[in-house]
Amino acid sequence: MCIRDRDTIIREQEESGIKIARIKATHCVDMLASAEEREEIAQGRDIYWLTPGWMKYRHNVYQGWDKGLANENFPKHSGGAIMLDAIGYYDRVMESEPEKILEFSDWMGIPIEPYRVTLDRFRRLLVAEVKS
Repeated sequence: MCIRDRDTIIREQEESGIKIARIKATHCVDMLASAEEREEIAQGRDIYWLTPGWMKYRHNVYQGWDKGLANENFPKHSGGAIMLDAIGYYDRVMESEPEKILEFSDWMGIPIEPYRVTLDRFRRLLVAEVKS
C-alpha cells in the first residue's frame, strides 16, 4: 500500500505541468496561530490543538480510533485541548448541542476550551503565497 502525503501529491501535480502553491505553515493549526502565538495562548501548558473542523468531522479525523487509542494519546496533553475558533463554532455548539462538546471531551479524556482567533494570519499567509 502506497501512502501519498501532500508533498507527493504536489510533486505529482507539478510533474504533470500544474503549478502548485503551498502556504508557508507547518500544519492547519499553524495557519490560524503561529508557534509563538500558540505558546502565549498555552501559557506553559501542554495543549492538544484543535480547529472547529477537527471536532465537527471527528468521526472522519479519528476514524478507526477507539476509546483505548484516544486514552493513549490525548491525556498526555495535561493542559487539555484548545480549539482555535475564528468562526464562533464552539459557542454555537455550546448553545444548541452542548452534549457534542461534552461527549468529545469525555472521549478525549481532557477538557476542551475555546480560544477566539481571527483569520488574519491565514489571510496573510495566502496573500504572501499569491505575491511570491
